[in-house]
Amino acid sequence: MESVEEMIEMLRGGFVNIGGNQSGFWHEALHSNPALFNRCLEVAFSDEHPAAWRACYLIDNTTEKYPELLKPQIGKFCERLPSLENSSQKRHFARILTRVLIPEKWLGIVINTCFDWLYSPEPPAVKVHCMQIIFQAGKKEPDLLQELKAIIEEQWDTEGKGFRSRGRKLLAAIDAQRKMDGNL
Repeated sequence: MESVEEMIEMLRGGFVNIGGNQSGFWHEALHSNPALFNRCLEVAFSDEHPAAWRACYLIDNTTEKYPELLKPQIGKFCERLPSLENSSQKRHFARILTRVLIPEKWLGIVINTCFDWLYSPEPPAVKVHCMQIIFQAGKKEPDLLQELKAIIEEQWDTEGKGFRSRGRKLLAAIDAQRKMDGNL
């Protein structure tokens, strides 16, 4: 196997198929080599494009398969979230955060960032993950559900099919949650 830096150079140079039949190789390499995972995470957090996009993709998909890799890194994801400017990084970071319990310490920052992105001209893939994060947090803070419902309804006519599809599911889930909480 190549060294950590050689593998990172493969990401930088684009001489790697990070999807398809190569994805299993990368998942296993990141899972079995903490130094490679941490180095890939550094690149994912960087402004070094397109390597950062590729690294985000790998981190996202690897941690979906191996969620235990995320636990020690959650604070880094939450801390870095508001400073992201690239939509690809936003999409992957938000998607990652939909799969974890966000620590109370970071919840306010993450939720505020998600609301900011919902009100900005982000692609639907970023917005749907933000809606999911807010919904999950809203199970403990019901006021967030009302805000989320208002945003979904407000943007319904201006957003695309992906937004409306997730929005429809979340509106139904918000109504179900309100009934469960006794707030008809």
